Amino acid sequence: MSQVSTFLSILKEIVSYDIGTPYAPTYTLAKSHSLFVSILLKHAIEQPPHSMLLFSKDDVANITEFMLQQYYRMWRVYKVACCDRVQVSPMRRRQRAAM
Repeated sequence: MSQVSTFLSILKEIVSYDIGTPYAPTYTLAKSHSLFVSILLKHAIEQPPHSMLLFSKDDVANITEFMLQQYYRMWRVYKVACCDRVQVSPMRRRQRAAM
């Protein structure tokens, strides 16, 4: 049960990060995935007090495969649908003063 809870917490953190960042070229799928891997590995390596062994190698492989197939496959759709967009409004040019 703690594995499921931990996985859902990791997923919530990744989705919150992805939705909280604007839809811009600097926030890429690779950054999101590297954040996911770093958080997941903290729960797959025993190094008290920094990390604890909760997931086995097989669990890590299965979780990573699930995230790649279910979340990261549709990552761009989530970014477009859930992120704030920058509104650009056209402005008139100032006309030069007549000399």
